[in-house]
Amino acid sequence: MDVIRDWFKRYFSDPQVVILISVLVVSFVVILSIGDLVAPVLTSIVVAYLLQGPIKWLEKIRVPSSLALIIVFLCFIVLMVLILVWLVPTMLQEVPKFFTEYLPTAIRSIKVELVEWVNKLDNKHAGEASKQAGIFIDNFDKALKGMGQKILASSWDSVKLLINAVVFIVLMPMLVYFFLKDKKAILEWMRRFYPKNMELTNSVWYDLNEQIGNYIRGKIFEVLLVWVITYVAFLSFGMQYAFLLAAMVGLSALIPYIGAVIVTIPVVIFAYTGFLVVPDALNAPAPDYSSFWGVIIVYLVIQAVDGVVVVPLLFSEVVKLHPIAIVMAVLVFGGLWGFWGVFFAIPLASLVQAILNAWPRTAIVEQESKTS
Repeated sequence: MDVIRDWFKRYFSDPQVVILISVLVVSFVVILSIGDLVAPVLTSIVVAYLLQGPIKWLEKIRVPSSLALIIVFLCFIVLMVLILVWLVPTMLQEVPKFFTEYLPTAIRSIKVELVEWVNKLDNKHAGEASKQAGIFIDNFDKALKGMGQKILASSWDSVKLLINAVVFIVLMPMLVYFFLKDKKAILEWMRRFYPKNMELTNSVWYDLNEQIGNYIRGKIFEVLLVWVITYVAFLSFGMQYAFLLAAMVGLSALIPYIGAVIVTIPVVIFAYTGFLVVPDALNAPAPDYSSFWGVIIVYLVIQAVDGVVVVPLLFSEVVKLHPIAIVMAVLVFGGLWGFWGVFFAIPLASLVQAILNAWPRTAIVEQESKTS
């Protein structure tokens, strides 16, 4: 007990440490307890924080602050309009068609081909294996249909979701504008409630501020770049549901390492069913092996360029974490907070690293000097 008490006194008797821990605990409690209620506010804060980068860049090239704010905010509004007018309708059109038209046909074709392949096997268990393969495909089909029905039901039959979306669309741009316009006044008001001794907390924040902003802006750019390039590539091969699949590939960039592995499975399945199986089922031309392998090769090249060229260029000075630490952060924070936990996994891991780097070590130095 004495050892534990001495350790606690050594590391937690510093008021700076107590303030830092209090700030972190209060922040996490607020987000976890009322995060859903104030989601538009939290989202607007994140968006306004991201838009600070372009505003500062415009100010550096001698654009007046008010004009820079208006330019960046108008670009943000244009982007939102494009998302609502073009992106959302496209996704709403492709997702139902995928679950109601393409997927059942593809699964039936795969079942027929798999059963035929098993029947060609020269062994006494071929009949039983063929039966089990058919049962497996049927169960897989039922599971996918159930998942598709849940997705469609949650997408259109939920009045609550529609109301929340309208509130988001109306409130978020307004909140973003005021957070940008009145940033200094809001920060000054908040500082009135800060404790006086916040050197450690400020040190952690300054260490994170530039890294987090650059990381999130870079990650958004990476997602859009991979999405667009993949869409153009898949479209050039005439691949069905190229937009939906490209969106999956682009969003997979949000999950370091794991995302690329996961999204490879649907890419291969789409290419296989689209070029080798479904054409015969739909009385289309014979299986197109060149297009199938072309899609696979192009996809692998895109992933390689993203991992070897794009990511190092964007994040070499930002993410100073070991790959194992990144994977652990994705698993832990994703398990805690879902999509947003995955999206902010690396910034949160950087927060932990910044806290460890800034943690007072005077007690350790004193103890080592005494023992020596």
